[in-house]
Amino acid sequence: MCRVLGVSRSGYYAWRSRPESRRSLEDRGLLGRIRKLHFESDEIYGSPRIHRLLAEQGVRVGRKRVARLMRRAGLLAKSKRRFKLKAHVADKYLVEHRRPNAAALTQRNQFWVADITYIRSGATYAYLAVVMDLFNRQIVGWHLSSQRNGQLTTAALTRAIEAQRPPRGVVFHSDRGIEYASYVLRTTLTTHGFVQSMSRRGNCYDNAHMESFFHSLKTECLNHFRFSRFEEVRARVFQYIEAFYNTRRPHSSLGYVSPVAYVDGALA
Repeated sequence: MCRVLGVSRSGYYAWRSRPESRRSLEDRGLLGRIRKLHFESDEIYGSPRIHRLLAEQGVRVGRKRVARLMRRAGLLAKSKRRFKLKAHVADKYLVEHRRPNAAALTQRNQFWVADITYIRSGATYAYLAVVMDLFNRQIVGWHLSSQRNGQLTTAALTRAIEAQRPPRGVVFHSDRGIEYASYVLRTTLTTHGFVQSMSRRGNCYDNAHMESFFHSLKTECLNHFRFSRFEEVRARVFQYIEAFYNTRRPHSSLGYVSPVAYVDGALA
C-alpha cells in the first residue's frame, strides 16, 4: 500500500501512531452538534440555518466550515419539489376562443362572460363568481363562497340559468382558470347547450368587461368598508348588484341607462 500511495513505511507508521489533531477533534465534536440540529429540524435546515442555531448556542464557527462538514457527512437540506410545467386547462380540453364583441350583439342571452374576484372578510377571503350578459351588462347570476373551486362557478352559472332560461347556443366566456374547466361546470354547460369559450393565453383584455365590473364593485361599494364576517360581505354585494348596479346604475355604453332598462337595443 505504501508503494501504491508513494509514501515511506516509516512515514505511514508515524502517521498511524500520531495522535488526532486538535482541529480534527473539534470537527468531530462540531459535527455531532450539527447532526443533532439537522435531525431535530426533520432534515429541513441547510448550513445557513444550522450555522445560525450554533451561534445562538454560543458556538463560534464559520459558516463555510459548517457547510464543509455537512457536505462531507452527506447532510443535505430538503429542497422544494422541482416545478413541472403542466398543459394549460384551455389546451387540455381544447376550449375554443370567441372574443367578446358587445357591438355585434342584437339581444340578450347571446354572449355571457364570467369571472371570479376575492373580497377581504376578517382574516380570510370571500370569493365572488359573477356571470354577466354582455349585451346589456346585466349581472344575471352570482354566488359568494369561502371556497374558490368549480362549485363556486357552477353555482353562479346555475343561478343565471334559472333566472334567464336562455336558449341553447349561448356563448359562455371566461378566463383560463381551473374553476372554469372543472367537470361539474363543463357538464352544466353541456347539459344546457352552451358554447364554452376561454380567453387567449396571457390576454386579460379578452375579459375586460368583467374586469371593469369588478373595478366598479370595489371602488363604488366595497373599498369603503371593512368586513369582519362573511354575512356582511354577502349583504353588501347583494345590495350593490340587485338594488343598484342592475336596476339604477347608468352605463355610458348603454346610453346612460341601467342594464335592466336596456332591452333589445332600445329603452324599456
